[in-house]
Amino acid sequence: MITKEQRRELKKHLGPRYTKGVLEILKKQGVVNPNGEVYTSGSVRNVLAGQQENETIESAIYDFVSKKKKKAKLLEKKRIELLKSNSNV
Repeated sequence: MITKEQRRELKKHLGPRYTKGVLEILKKQGVVNPNGEVYTSGSVRNVLAGQQENETIESAIYDFVSKKKKKAKLLEKKRIELLKSNSNV
């Protein structure tokens, strides 16, 4: 289960509409709930809020944060390279 401290740290990286990204990961993995239906945004929010325990959704949340952090690092690298090349002109 996600703790308060973990939730604070995760929220720093998730951004708005994070449930869509988490649900996309679950869909790609072919994960469904015990009723055979896709998980809902509410389920994702409940897991992040610590109101519901679900290791599969929790893992997808961590995967999504990891993906966002990688994108941010790549963007920063591009920004640095671009600014470096502009300062040499």
